[in-house]
Amino acid sequence: MSRRSSKNNPNEKKNKSLKILNEMSNILETGLDEETLSLVVSLLEQGVNPDALTLIIKKLRKERSLLESQTETQSSTSSFFLPKNFEDF
Repeated sequence: MSRRSSKNNPNEKKNKSLKILNEMSNILETGLDEETLSLVVSLLEQGVNPDALTLIIKKLRKERSLLESQTETQSSTSSFFLPKNFEDF
């Protein structure tokens, strides 16, 4: 039985390509993890407009940042009003 060489295996080619893209992404400090980068590549392969995808990613990052800052603000103000030990009351 003959074995397929890694050069002919599409899954190995895809994994190698994603690994290279991930390294490039890290060098460029895009902030995309492997899973997100894989999803982005899949969307682009399916014909999603790259410019539109870029705008969506930027908007999602901005929304996440706003939510995180709101959460931090709420937790710092709520801890100001709550006693550390409820038995003090």
